[in-house]
Amino acid sequence: MEAIFKWAFFMACLQQVTPIHIDLTPNFFVEAATTEVTITCVPDGTGVLAKEILLIEISKNGETPIVNVQPPSKLNYGPNDFQHFEAQGFINNSYVADSYLYLRIKYPTKDDAGAYTCVMSYLDSAGLLKQDRDKADLILHKGDNSSIEDKMDTLQKSLENLLDRVQEVERANQMLIAENRNQSQQLQDLREKVRLTVAFSAAVNQEKNIVSGDTIVFTDVMLNDGQGYNETTGIFTAPVAGLYAFHLVLEIGQGGAVGEVFLNVAGKDMVKMYTQDKDFGDQGAVSVVNKLNKGDAAKAVVHQAAGITPRILSERLCVFSGVLIRS
Repeated sequence: MEAIFKWAFFMACLQQVTPIHIDLTPNFFVEAATTEVTITCVPDGTGVLAKEILLIEISKNGETPIVNVQPPSKLNYGPNDFQHFEAQGFINNSYVADSYLYLRIKYPTKDDAGAYTCVMSYLDSAGLLKQDRDKADLILHKGDNSSIEDKMDTLQKSLENLLDRVQEVERANQMLIAENRNQSQQLQDLREKVRLTVAFSAAVNQEKNIVSGDTIVFTDVMLNDGQGYNETTGIFTAPVAGLYAFHLVLEIGQGGAVGEVFLNVAGKDMVKMYTQDKDFGDQGAVSVVNKLNKGDAAKAVVHQAAGITPRILSERLCVFSGVLIRS
């Protein structure tokens, strides 16, 4: 709430000059707020023709004025804590109603209670020095006004609450950062999978006899992207899970030889190739597309080798190939 000091200047005709009257409404107030009280000294009405305003000041309990304003609107503080008090003032001798003096008391305490007096010194139209004053009582109710300690305690609790909220936000932010890193790593892994090429192609480089149960070894490696094929064992092992396509071409010969070969993928005999040679060789081919998990194998396994010394031929007549279609 504000304590308002009002100096009332009543308009008179030019032939008659009336004395300046100071009125105050209200003449006391109760401060129940927490941050600021404003005491205001302003003329009320249109004013009279004062020749010159010399001084407007505000004091408490008859002590040295807290603040005053002098022409040309110069503020002067008394021996008070200017950080606790804040003032603003203006003097206009041409039009009295524009003059004022404000005093703000920041964070009032019980020590600020008391009688505040507003005084105006001026020269009237005859050049005589005159002075008008009025006062109001600042009453602080004990139960309604918080002490500086209470306010500081409240402020401390508010700061602690704010700190807790900031820490919660920081924890949430750290979780988001960790999640973002995880997603970034997953994206990087996916990109690696997309970039990964798995393909192989290997041929038999020397004629050799085959028997039932053999895994045919293709030692002439022409391509081995992804390093999934083993030229020592003849087995392809999937480096990544995905959809794969395999192709097997074999020529089995030696006059009267019979050969049955399975293309075994992920532990299952998927397709079978049959050859029967009556002269120099009989060639066959099979293909299959199948899903493999990482670590699953693909190989060419002899199911049956019969007839006269069945053997597989060289000169790249026997080729085992595979490729990753998608991971």
